[in-house]
Amino acid sequence: MLGAGEAHLNDKDFDSSLPNPGFALRRALPKPASPPPAASPWQPVIGLLLEIWGDARARGNFDQADLIRERLAAARIEVRDGDEGTKWHEA
Repeated sequence: MLGAGEAHLNDKDFDSSLPNPGFALRRALPKPASPPPAASPWQPVIGLLLEIWGDARARGNFDQADLIRERLAAARIEVRDGDEGTKWHEA
């Protein structure tokens, strides 16, 4: 079964007069979309830690919030605050 945008190719799909018949066809086809980045297996744990971190900041418990951020940084998790909320990535 073919999905959207897929097609089976056979010998009739290639111009045999070309030195490399697949070259012309590859140039004519759109490039496949890049796969989405794989979700980190740590997503749920880091999400929970960031919720605790945000709650600590909201309560004014900056010592606890700083400790959480420092431990995440030690684990090579970078936390960034911005207009769109808090985001993190593995450094």
